[in-house]
Amino acid sequence: YCKEQKKPKVIFMMGGPGSGKALQCERMEERFGLRRVTLGELLCSELQCHSERGRHLWDVLERGEKLPEVRFGTLSSTFKRLVLGMFMH
Repeated sequence: YCKEQKKPKVIFMMGGPGSGKALQCERMEERFGLRRVTLGELLCSELQCHSERGRHLWDVLERGEKLPEVRFGTLSSTFKRLVLGMFMH
């Protein structure tokens, strides 16, 4: 948490495959005590909450189809729930 704002600090790590995102995230976790949240975690959380969007994504995966393009806005509620859950424990 930022002491001044009382909100979680969020840092986005972006880069191409093999560019070292995971390594840098691991280092930031160790050095600064941050928590990494991956797109895979967001997807799993969405599937587990049994929302309409989660059921749709589950159906797509069950059919073996490619997932639709994911926009941050579509997972923002899941992201908020996951991040808040980390700080509530």
